[in-house]
Amino acid sequence: MEKNKAIDKLKDLLKNNENKRIVVVGTSCIGKSTILKGISEAQDMDELIFPRLSKKRKRLCL
Repeated sequence: MEKNKAIDKLKDLLKNNENKRIVVVGTSCIGKSTILKGISEAQDMDELIFPRLSKKRKRLCL
């Protein structure tokens, strides 16, 4: 139930700020990706940007 409330709040936030970037930050395994899957309007920047990084930059991120 709590997950659905968080998704609804983020959907409202995205709708009210559709011309802005919203960043969801949290520690690993807290559920960021799970919440992201429930928001069709959202984009996972890891999936969009990380593959484009050079090998050197990827090493810096890991």
